[in-house]
Amino acid sequence: MMLGIYEDTGSLGFPSTTVDDYLAAAHLLSCGAKLTQVSDILAKDLTSGQISCCTTCSRDAEYTIRGIEW
Repeated sequence: MMLGIYEDTGSLGFPSTTVDDYLAAAHLLSCGAKLTQVSDILAKDLTSGQISCCTTCSRDAEYTIRGIEW
């Protein structure tokens, strides 16, 4: 999920990045997400299949974290 957030938000730097993106990333970090792994993957070119997977997961994800719907 962290990879999807970083990919969709330009590492949380796109103007379209929302507070919810930051809150979701913060929650994932508190659950043990590793930014070094995200950075290692994003530093390399993703295959079209990997990009498609990230896009699909991000677009279709409906989840609740601690009772908050994202």
